[in-house]
Amino acid sequence: MNKNTKMKKIFQIVLLFITCIAYQAKSNTWVNISSGYWDNPFIWQGGISPPCTLSDTIIINHPVAIKENILLNSNAYIFIDSTGGICGHHNITVMSGAKILKLGILEIDSLKIPGGIVNCSGNGEVILTLNGIISNGGSFSVNDCSLSVGPWFNCVQPAFAFTLNVEEINESLFTLFPNPTSDILTITTPSAQQKQILISIYNMQGQEMISSLFQNKNTIALDVSALAKGIYLVQVQRENRIVKKKLIVL
Repeated sequence: MNKNTKMKKIFQIVLLFITCIAYQAKSNTWVNISSGYWDNPFIWQGGISPPCTLSDTIIINHPVAIKENILLNSNAYIFIDSTGGICGHHNITVMSGAKILKLGILEIDSLKIPGGIVNCSGNGEVILTLNGIISNGGSFSVNDCSLSVGPWFNCVQPAFAFTLNVEEINESLFTLFPNPTSDILTITTPSAQQKQILISIYNMQGQEMISSLFQNKNTIALDVSALAKGIYLVQVQRENRIVKKKLIVL
């Protein structure tokens, strides 16, 4: 590592530390002390879990999985340490005056930044299965870490210590046919797993276009002729299993 690279990394660490201290002075501070779900009070210092809509400081020192969308209002601040991470097939919105500094893992469906700031550094990767939307003067920067948009992720990967005993993906959970299509989409699931199924279709902006609940069906026909031409994501959810696959509408 040359001298300039060393100085750059030292500057980043100092900047992160100063920003962290500044934000902690403005708000309540939540520190997670072990891996688990966001809403599990036992993974947080003090035994109380933070809300999902907040204006506080969140220090993530261990992997945390989210079950719902996170909204950061003005003065909210999330610092993801190199040993920490946030993982979940949901969205995070960073409003004006809010900030995220990431060194560890950030794996979510959509990152929306209407005026806020998101700085990604360190060795931890950033994965967005849908998109990142920056508006109203928001800022998103990626330095010395990988950024991927589109690939699936699994919050139970041992490599990231998301050992939460929840199966979020099962590639054999369903098939789409035909794909591409312009009218009727047939979704087939294994007959041995006939249970209640929620099927949702999202556009690339993360908007839900179709959502239907089915009971005891392993072959489902959906009319997608009303959808505009383009790429969509089909999500099938059954109990604690969730999988998404890309759909092309012609």
